[in-house]
Amino acid sequence: MQLNLRYKFLFNYLNKKIPPLPYQILKLGDYFICSRDINFDVTKKAISTTGTCGISKILEIAKIKTISEFVEREAFKNSDVNSSTGFAAYPFIFNQNKASKYAKLNAFNEMIERYALYRWACNDNIKISTFNLPYKYNSNFYSAIQKEIIFLEYYKIIPSLLNIKDIVLIILYAKTEYGWAFGSAASKDIIQAEQNALKELYMHCVGLYRIKKKQIAPTSNYEKQLIWISQQETLIQTKINSSGKNPIQIPNPRFKNIKTEHNDCYIVEQCYFPEYKQDLSNNKIDKLYL
Repeated sequence: MQLNLRYKFLFNYLNKKIPPLPYQILKLGDYFICSRDINFDVTKKAISTTGTCGISKILEIAKIKTISEFVEREAFKNSDVNSSTGFAAYPFIFNQNKASKYAKLNAFNEMIERYALYRWACNDNIKISTFNLPYKYNSNFYSAIQKEIIFLEYYKIIPSLLNIKDIVLIILYAKTEYGWAFGSAASKDIIQAEQNALKELYMHCVGLYRIKKKQIAPTSNYEKQLIWISQQETLIQTKINSSGKNPIQIPNPRFKNIKTEHNDCYIVEQCYFPEYKQDLSNNKIDKLYL
């Protein structure tokens, strides 16, 4: 109860600082999925395609995560880089140093996810572990998703990472009646990584369902990639069954503090790998991740 009150206080504080927008709130099992988007079009888009989204068993935390993503997007729009990869925002009321620490950790997780996904997708000799079920702690969330979207096949892939401690990347693929869908996340907490990957997988499944059920012509790169991935039965099965001997070596990170108009309540950090020149935003349609 005390934890809930703490996050209610923080949410109310942020809500006064950040321009208010309407929230979409979805309850799946024990979890709230919260989304907000100034350009949300209910006639076409699902919660899967909105700009910002958060998940938690506590509604206020889900909303705070959604606001944090909003601040990240605003920081990226006002920056001089061409991709939001490696951006992370963390709120504070008094302790800016603590917020900076967690923003850097989240930014590093984001950068590892995008970098390792790219390396794994381009190399069939990466060492991976593959599973067919979620971890027990996430089984209720998984079951709640299954009540809405039935997975005909489900694969959890964990690539081996070198040069980092504790952080794990989880890659998910699920086959539905409308084709294949993808989700991924990286975190120091393996349960949290899978939870976030499941959230992303669910959102992409909903997006795929909406596009195919309503026969919407894909126009954005996101929609085109979603459709392309859904059709890659042979390629996905090949990647799932291709386990080599090489771990993915993670480069040394650098961090840059990004100033925003919300500096009085948010710290935004960007993580990047100086020796790595590839653009991880990679707008190609024909790739196995989003």
